[in-house]
Amino acid sequence: MELYECLAAVKRRFWIIGAVALAAALSAWAVSCFLVESVYESTATIIVSKSNETPGENGQELLNSNYIKVYYTLGNSDSVALSIIDHLQLNTTVEKLREQVSIEADYDTGIIKISVDANSAGLARDIAAEFIKCLKEHSNKLSIRTNINIIDEPTLPALPIRPKILLNVLLSAAAGILAGLLLALFFGSKELSSSDMPAMSALPWLPLLGSLPKHKVRRRKRKSILSFPAGCPADESIKIIRTGLGYLFENNQIKSVMITSPRRAEGKTTFALNLAVSMAQLGKRVLVVDCSFRKPGLSKLCDLEKCEKSCFEMEGQPENKCAVSIFSELGIDLASDFAPSREQRGGAGFPPWLRIFLDGAGQRYDLVILDCPSIQPYADTMMMCSLVKNVVLVTEYSRLAASVLDKSVKRLKQVGADTLGVVVNKTPAAKMRHA
Repeated sequence: MELYECLAAVKRRFWIIGAVALAAALSAWAVSCFLVESVYESTATIIVSKSNETPGENGQELLNSNYIKVYYTLGNSDSVALSIIDHLQLNTTVEKLREQVSIEADYDTGIIKISVDANSAGLARDIAAEFIKCLKEHSNKLSIRTNINIIDEPTLPALPIRPKILLNVLLSAAAGILAGLLLALFFGSKELSSSDMPAMSALPWLPLLGSLPKHKVRRRKRKSILSFPAGCPADESIKIIRTGLGYLFENNQIKSVMITSPRRAEGKTTFALNLAVSMAQLGKRVLVVDCSFRKPGLSKLCDLEKCEKSCFEMEGQPENKCAVSIFSELGIDLASDFAPSREQRGGAGFPPWLRIFLDGAGQRYDLVILDCPSIQPYADTMMMCSLVKNVVLVTEYSRLAASVLDKSVKRLKQVGADTLGVVVNKTPAAKMRHA
């Protein structure tokens, strides 16, 4: 999968990412709140000094580090643990109690910090208080002439230290997002392997008429734009599209069709010309009309000055005439320069007599193809739908997006137009096998 395909897959299945992340976060919250036992921590601080001396009055009289090591070892002894279990009547073992009690000693100052973990706040405080009491008792039994003074009384914790619900929820949500991304990419790759047109798969109701491969054109050989060489992949693709459209035209008695695209520069004019040439090869009389009144493109793409001209007079309006270029080399006629529309090219809309022109062209030609501007950002194509109801959308493979196609079809439907299908242009050769 290429980068833009990965981004498209993630965008189309963003709901999967959100759903997995939400499910993971809710699961973490439920487990943390209802399945995992809460652990509370009570802390206390004591200081060990020489007997009958007040700590802090004479720093040089504090005990040396050897005494502090004795108290550290005594605090981790089985005798102290058994005394705590016996006095509080705890249903636990010495090993488990040792895991609950943590001792940190500062050998320079004689300060000992005690931390106790328990499943309830009151129990954690009681164990910490009893630990200090038992430590004093055992030091007196051993005739250790020292004082144990409490700096910080055992605290009654208000909140548990474990589980950390917010942290668990955030970590689970992040893991859910990652899992959702992997799922979105997996389904996207699976979709590409079957159709390789993910945007079209997202719009199953929109027919895919066919795909045109990328066609390299040299600057000196622009004629290959007007007519693909016989037998090349692009020519074969045009024939496939021609066959499908031919059945649609015949079954629905369609004699005029609009060629447009969701956005500019997606290859609609090139497709319109090649479709016209391909239809003409079947013996049909085809007229291509340049309806880009703002920026006519056919006159620039085709060398119409060398073509034979024919004057098309409109019935009932002899003053309005249109020059039709006869492209005998390709077997089609082109109407690309409407004389009365010169003043209107700077504005939107179409000449009022264009309806009469199309009615007359429909009687003279077997098929009339209108090369219209893109749907965005102009309104001309939407206005042209009052004249021609049948539309073929042309979009570029690298810019293929389901949301854009869906929006374009809905805009056309609002003005009564019928979208016959989509042609995907500039499709990479590696992707053509799925098109």
